[in-house]
Amino acid sequence: MKKDIYTHSIHHHEPAYTDLLSSSFMRFVTVLSLCAKEDPWFHERHLLSVLWLDLWETAQAISLMAQQSLLGGVRRELRFVVETSLKITYIQQTNPNSTVNRKLDLFKSLLNNASISLKGRLDLSLLPVGQRRPFLNEVGRVYGEASAYVHLTKEQILERLKWFEKYEARPGVDQSPEFDKLNTLVERALSSATVLLFHGVPNWVVRDVLEKLYDGMWLPHSSPFVKAVGKTVAELVKQKQLTPRR
Repeated sequence: MKKDIYTHSIHHHEPAYTDLLSSSFMRFVTVLSLCAKEDPWFHERHLLSVLWLDLWETAQAISLMAQQSLLGGVRRELRFVVETSLKITYIQQTNPNSTVNRKLDLFKSLLNNASISLKGRLDLSLLPVGQRRPFLNEVGRVYGEASAYVHLTKEQILERLKWFEKYEARPGVDQSPEFDKLNTLVERALSSATVLLFHGVPNWVVRDVLEKLYDGMWLPHSSPFVKAVGKTVAELVKQKQLTPRR
């Protein structure tokens, strides 16, 4: 059980907890883009300057679908969040100085391809060496679980049949066990996206974002990978090794 910002209890198996997770991610994406705007080249050269709104809207959609018990739709949106965050970061790391329009030309085939195999080529320097492989494995697992609901598969149909047998297809029926499982996936996916996006901006931006969000009301701070990023950045600050602002 966790507390929301209005101090009443919200349980992990409730759609209200999905809303809390989505709101946390919306807040993160907004603050990240605002902090990154301090770089004078942000709007011209960074895909996040365009796609932050898509991530924000998707998080909002996740909340709205959860309220209507549209759990399959939530999972499909999670795939978009993870895939988009990974591609934003990879493209920015690979070609940071080209314009957004130039990036769209250079990486057209990558953007049109649903594969995330490029994750192994990411620079994950904000994570300790020992956590980089586990993090990439987690990204792969989350993406795989969410992808099971994007294309029609035998497993998806079997799961829907089980749902009909259990709930008799009654809209609004209590789905606490399903929400508990779903919210675990939402936590993992949004935390993974957070770490990926942190690696797509200068580390001084990460420092600024964490200073604004690390207040106990931003749920991804509980992720071990997000915590690791925070520790790395704190050490960089202590050693005065942050990348200088432009």
